[in-house]
Amino acid sequence: MNSLMAMELIKLRHRMMPRILLLLLVAIVALLFWALGTRAARVDVFLPRGLLFALSIAVSAYSFLAPVIGGSWGGGEYGWGTIRLVLSRRPNRIAFSTAQYLILVGAIGVGLLFVVATGAVGGAIVAQVTGNNLTDTTGLDAGFIWTAIKTFLAAWYSSSFYVLLAFTAAVVFRSSGAGIGFGIGLNVAETIVRGIFTALGDPWKVIADHLPDAYVSALPGEVAASDVHGRLTGVGPNSPNATIALIGTSVYIAILLIILYYTVTNRDVTA
Repeated sequence: MNSLMAMELIKLRHRMMPRILLLLLVAIVALLFWALGTRAARVDVFLPRGLLFALSIAVSAYSFLAPVIGGSWGGGEYGWGTIRLVLSRRPNRIAFSTAQYLILVGAIGVGLLFVVATGAVGGAIVAQVTGNNLTDTTGLDAGFIWTAIKTFLAAWYSSSFYVLLAFTAAVVFRSSGAGIGFGIGLNVAETIVRGIFTALGDPWKVIADHLPDAYVSALPGEVAASDVHGRLTGVGPNSPNATIALIGTSVYIAILLIILYYTVTNRDVTA
């Protein structure tokens, strides 16, 4: 397992795509901090609350960025025609797929660390430019550090779903393009369907409330809001609470892992 992860880490270190996606992620967070802080004077962008806001932004951005790297990784071996060469060395197929996925999850976590740093710098700059105090602890409890850690872990867990979704689709369809398209397309489709079903009312609203993104996107914000007085930006009044969001996200991740492992262990490699 360690050798498989080391091989995937070498791929990660020598490819440009992860670096480009990281730059896009940081740019999105920085631009939103500047726009909201200087035009709307949103308290959420000031420290330390801004760290929670940055993580919330990152999960939304990862819903589109993570499928790019997840789909590329899952379908890359098939596209290059090297998958048979890799598996001819007879690594355990589940271990091989797990190593790939864990390296991607690690890359997602590194990206979130950059997001936290961007949020800290961005919040400080916006506060100085707008003439506000460097910090605003309104509505925050003394245990904010633990709140920030929990929110970081929740954002990491939620983001891992988006990368797993595209990774699994790419393996099932043996195509990077299919994985990327499915990962991003499902996210867009869910947004449209949830809006329509919610407007139609019950029983359609009940279906909309149980779609994957309803749980995944709500998890970080709800974890943060559980220790913060007052609603946070991006946390809707009808979002599932943190516990329900965690359970729902875990169920969908488990389903994807079952599909992934079943596929890699029961299908002949023909690409």
